[in-house]
Amino acid sequence: MNVIIKRMPWLDNIKFFAIFCVVLGHVLGFLTNHEIVGYELVQGIIVSFNMPLFFILSGFSSGEKILNITKLQELFFFILNNTIRILLPAYVFSTVTYAMGMGEGWFTSFWFLPILWRLLIVFAICTFVYNMVVRYCKINSYIKIGGVVLFLIISFFLGNRMSEFSTYIVFGYFLRKKQLLDKISKNWMIFLFVLYCIGLYFTIGKNFYVIEYQYHELINEQFYILLLRQISAVTLSVIIIICFKQYSGKYNKFSYLGSITLGIYLIHDFIIEMWLSKYLNLCLPSLNSFIEYMIIFILTISTIVFSSIVIALLRKNRLLKLLLLGEDCYKISDKVCNLSTTLKVKI
Repeated sequence: MNVIIKRMPWLDNIKFFAIFCVVLGHVLGFLTNHEIVGYELVQGIIVSFNMPLFFILSGFSSGEKILNITKLQELFFFILNNTIRILLPAYVFSTVTYAMGMGEGWFTSFWFLPILWRLLIVFAICTFVYNMVVRYCKINSYIKIGGVVLFLIISFFLGNRMSEFSTYIVFGYFLRKKQLLDKISKNWMIFLFVLYCIGLYFTIGKNFYVIEYQYHELINEQFYILLLRQISAVTLSVIIIICFKQYSGKYNKFSYLGSITLGIYLIHDFIIEMWLSKYLNLCLPSLNSFIEYMIIFILTISTIVFSSIVIALLRKNRLLKLLLLGEDCYKISDKVCNLSTTLKVKI
């Protein structure tokens, strides 16, 4: 059943910062054709942490719940809720994109959400299977994180870079479980930043969105690229999370925007990456670099605001709210739960 969850301002503030960086990267590439001064550095910094940060936050938010899945019913509703929340809007947008002659193919656009969904589901299944084995074999002393280990092993062979992203989800879980954020001192923060700079220096300009960057396909020089990529992603993500956790105030407009990152991701990506990039050959004229970056910054903010307005409009229609934003306004999960309970009673 649906449960009202009290949102944490600092967590939504981080999500807003992360989605801002995503939109900034897309606007930067679209408007400058990758030729603006400092493009490689700015884009390199963004790519070094932005998507891994989302996976880390997912593990931070959902890891404990996943590890506590011990019943088939719990597994079913976890899959159902995440399918509605993550996969449904991604595939609806992808279908629309394909029907309009944009994107690379059916169900291939908006790659981040399907991968996140698969990893969360695989994580939940691994945990459930492990907990079932422990229960039926009546093992009294066992490693509680056995489901985590099983998840990491299986994800190595799932393809599509899931072997890398699975480690971020697990890391996010341990950040919260072990309360690591409260144990990192200022000296450790400096050390983490130095590690990040080292990783960034040796990997900047590398394309991480290729199939070769997986553990089971690494050869020679690719290994150090992935290793340094993960060091960069983890170290900067930890620094960002700690800073936002310490200095975030009460819930505000930025927090709200952080709470609707899924919609912002889908809508802005549809507009910029799928539509404008295909039909509008636009490039900023060669101006002063500062002015160019100010224009990019303003357009990034404008894109996020526009996306939030579209989200507000979509929320006025229950069906669109479900299909395009993944918000279970029909309370499908509750209805299925009540139906299953009724059937059990009758049986």
